[in-house]
Amino acid sequence: MLTLRQNTTDLFDTYLGQRTRRQIFGGLTHRGDGENIRVAILYCDMRNSTGLAEQLPSQIYLDLLNGFFERVAEPVLERGGEVLQFIGDAVLAIFPLEEDKDSDAAAVEACWLARAAAEEIVVRIAAAPSRADHPIVQCGVGLHFGDVMYGNVGSPRRLDFTVIGSAANIAARISDQCKALDQSLLLSAEVARRTPNDPHSLGKQKLRHVGEHMELFAVGGGVG
Repeated sequence: MLTLRQNTTDLFDTYLGQRTRRQIFGGLTHRGDGENIRVAILYCDMRNSTGLAEQLPSQIYLDLLNGFFERVAEPVLERGGEVLQFIGDAVLAIFPLEEDKDSDAAAVEACWLARAAAEEIVVRIAAAPSRADHPIVQCGVGLHFGDVMYGNVGSPRRLDFTVIGSAANIAARISDQCKALDQSLLLSAEVARRTPNDPHSLGKQKLRHVGEHMELFAVGGGVG
């Protein structure tokens, strides 16, 4: 029984992540079950994936995509973040606030962890070994901080445990903006003011499907 339980726990951790597994094992298994939490959100997208999928044999593209996912996920997991979803060619991850810490200090820590993970992701992807059958891969990482609903959504017979809310959508839109601004990593003002080491403003930007223009920040050189 102990072995079965451990195998089940390991399986859920692999497919869902540790925090999500604990939520489900704790009884949050119905549509609408969840909680409102504050998180730093990391959204990383592979650039030109549609073109690569069309150009490359399927197995080579799959290898390329898995290598990309590994370089994105590992820096998140190493810092205690939760990889929620692999969405096509993108990764959605969160860094929830530690519940036993002062909220302001916890917010700063979550943003620093997300930013450190994002900066390492950019380095790892840029340093990926070059192969004749593997084109150079580029990424766009968007970081934002805000409130989300973390829980079950979907149909009664097929649920997904993820985050819902404008903050998650904004992180994805910031990632989209990386290509337009020729950057690999962009921060929202909410993340930049909590991690004030060398972010520089790129001014207010119009993000797709976001009503108000948002000020975005790059880090260091930041050029993709």
